[in-house]
Amino acid sequence: MKSNTFNYSVLAVGVAALMGVSTGAMATTSSGAVSNGAAAIENMATAVYSVGTGADAVEQPPVKSNKVIVNISETANFSLVAIDGASATDEKNEDIAATPNTMTEFNHILANNGNVTDTYTIETTGNNSDIVTQEPSYALDSAPIDYIIQPIGGGTLSQEQSDALTALGQAESGTINSGGSIQLPPGLEAALSYQVDTGDKTGGDIGVGTLTATSTFISGVTDATEAQKKLINENQTIVKLPVFKIEKSATCQTKTNCNSLDLNAADTDIDYSIKVTNVTTNYSVEADNFVIRDVLPKGMTLKGNVTIPGGATVVTTGTDADGRQIIDVTVPSLAVGEDLTVSFKVEIDVPTLRAAGSATNHATVYDSYDDTTPNPDDTNSYDITDSTDENGTDPSTDNSPNVPEDADGPGTPGEDTTPTITFTDRDISITDADDQEVAVEGEVTYTHTITNNGNEDEGGTDRPIVITITDPDDTNPLSVSSPYYSTDGGTTKLPLVDNGGGTYQLPDDVILVPNTAADGETPTPGSTVEIGYTVVSDGTNADIDVTKETNTITVTPGGDFAPTVPTLTNETSIQGLKLVKLAAVVAGTDSSLTCPTGSGLDSLTFTDGTTTAIDATPFDCIVYEITATNTFTTKGLSNVTVSDDKTQWNTQASYQNDVAGLIDGSATGVTDNDTGEVITSTFATLPAEGTGTMTFSIKVNP
Repeated sequence: MKSNTFNYSVLAVGVAALMGVSTGAMATTSSGAVSNGAAAIENMATAVYSVGTGADAVEQPPVKSNKVIVNISETANFSLVAIDGASATDEKNEDIAATPNTMTEFNHILANNGNVTDTYTIETTGNNSDIVTQEPSYALDSAPIDYIIQPIGGGTLSQEQSDALTALGQAESGTINSGGSIQLPPGLEAALSYQVDTGDKTGGDIGVGTLTATSTFISGVTDATEAQKKLINENQTIVKLPVFKIEKSATCQTKTNCNSLDLNAADTDIDYSIKVTNVTTNYSVEADNFVIRDVLPKGMTLKGNVTIPGGATVVTTGTDADGRQIIDVTVPSLAVGEDLTVSFKVEIDVPTLRAAGSATNHATVYDSYDDTTPNPDDTNSYDITDSTDENGTDPSTDNSPNVPEDADGPGTPGEDTTPTITFTDRDISITDADDQEVAVEGEVTYTHTITNNGNEDEGGTDRPIVITITDPDDTNPLSVSSPYYSTDGGTTKLPLVDNGGGTYQLPDDVILVPNTAADGETPTPGSTVEIGYTVVSDGTNADIDVTKETNTITVTPGGDFAPTVPTLTNETSIQGLKLVKLAAVVAGTDSSLTCPTGSGLDSLTFTDGTTTAIDATPFDCIVYEITATNTFTTKGLSNVTVSDDKTQWNTQASYQNDVAGLIDGSATGVTDNDTGEVITSTFATLPAEGTGTMTFSIKVNP
């Protein structure tokens, strides 16, 4: 970018010469007095006379007086000043603000300070390298010149002055082309102005041109130099325009720099701020009547009012063709170096932004060179568009061809920024498993499926998946073993990473990817992994004294915005055959007593003898009832043989040969036997929760 500070050489020159002799004295805005050496007026008187009177008078020779010489001087003296620059009385209009593709006006005063009417040739030219010591960006075009003739210092022409112009055929005002001429009687001046088109120039570009006035009178003086004949004023423009810097920020969920948002949190609102600065450059100007537009991404809606600086107004214009809400803020003015902030809150639609995954909310400034308020929807109404969309995904929102590249873009004073927010919906589910029954000596396996229902990858080092399986009582017959995972539905089972203390983890290379749907569609579940473990019963609880144990399984995802996964419980109960033996005594007085069987047993009261002692006397019958109960609720038992060893009582009583077995009251599927040493009842099957009973009696020996 070229500097807008110029070092000038001779910008307006003149010569002071008297009687046609050049003095060599230079002036910046005036020619000085220049004479053409006109002829002098010489005058001599003569007289005739006679001596005496009447007839006596004698005529004498003529008498001559002395010669009187009067020198006549026609003096030209004119000035040319530029009145728009830092000074209204010097030879330059410097640092004149220009706007791209608009006209810039320059004003000068040409004055006839001599005593003769003079004709001046006026020219507008482009840059002259002899005038400036530093090359500008471009040369100004030549243009016609408007003029108004008036008394020196301004005011209205007198009648005499007006008549003098009429006599010369000179109009009091008008327009001449470059190279045209104006006649000025002494004491009059011409206010000169002309306009040039800046063209499609860039901010900071400098244009230079000249306006010259050449005196016809001085040009006719033999000894006059070119510098004496012509006065030069320089006109310098610099293209000035505002340079905007847009800084957009967002806060959410207590984060001052919101770059990610948890869609599962209670508060999902976002607070946006748009800070617009009119940055300082050597060509910056105040920005007037510009518009800040924010088109909210899909899934965001304005919540509440927009906070704006004093003087600004808000117009919410509804939605665009894609259904996005539009917020427009009109700002009346923003001085160079000043800034303003617009802020507002939005609420979000979770399904839309879950599907999108992320969103960037851009802001755009629209401005026009003529300071009229632009309509962002009318491309003919604005000249500058500056947007946080620096990458140009929407070129229409960041298109300011007259702003230099070193002023607006990444790493420049006008760099625009806005955050991209990632919308995280972490959602992990785990399937429940039914409670199970295990044999006294056996094992069961619990299987669960973990599914990624969110929109982010789960697992790995950033979001590890930890599984905790509790084994509440290490001393009971039940224990947890062989935790595993499977990514192929259980075909291949691999051990989980054991972190110790009942805590396990999926290996880092197991990643559950999301499977999200497009906007407006229902998301489908992502990938899954099967996990499981085995509960082993060690066979020490044959009498089923300890019947159950409850394990808990907890999935704990790691990383930011980790979801809470409900803890599951798995209850394992030890089931098998529960055996209970009861007895009833039938009194007898001698050997004639017959012990009851079949339905005769129904009236008996059986007891296990733990709370009330069972007493018998010789010749009494002792009837035994042994009940075998299948405690499984889902599994049957087979080949169940209940036996009673005679050696326990055969020296004190005699067996009555009446063993009888029933399955749930039926003899079907029952085989009774007396081996001589052991009495047995064999049940081919015992259904779930079914019972088999074996009864027999003995008579107490005398």
